[in-house]
Amino acid sequence: MPSSPNVISGTIYNSNDINIADARVTFTTSLGSISTLSNSEGKYLVDLAEAGYELGETVSYECWDSQKNQTYSGNLIVSEGGQTVNIILALRTDVSNPPGNTDIQIYNIGGKIVSEDNPFPVIDLNLPDNYKTVWVITRSDGQPDSETVTIRGISYTRTFSYTNNILTERSEWVRQ
Repeated sequence: MPSSPNVISGTIYNSNDINIADARVTFTTSLGSISTLSNSEGKYLVDLAEAGYELGETVSYECWDSQKNQTYSGNLIVSEGGQTVNIILALRTDVSNPPGNTDIQIYNIGGKIVSEDNPFPVIDLNLPDNYKTVWVITRSDGQPDSETVTIRGISYTRTFSYTNNILTERSEWVRQ
């Protein structure tokens, strides 16, 4: 006999208590599992009947943000009439991947995963957009032998190699 409708609904929040869209939540019963994504307001809704369930059983659930950098796992006991389960995610601190995750995770100083709330550190060197470039051309076909760029008074040069007049290699920049 099919299971009666048993709706689980709620709102998913990130670690800063802000509701988030496109977070995936998966409920696993003794008979199957069902997943859904949160909407633009962070709200989700699933019917455990689609997975099958037994009243009184313990159901596990897992939730991830769209980048899989924040997660939460929990359990609930199935009762008649459904339930509201609000979920607050926490930044992942482990290196294990949630099921289906094939993305590369980048970790920041201190071992915390890079996320919207824990951005990758960037140094702004305020480099000019129009720095001066000098090309050295001695080839008869007009192709460059080397390129030198000067940024804040420091010059860097790279050279070019050709095979049958086709560019085949460019060296790394070398400080002069």
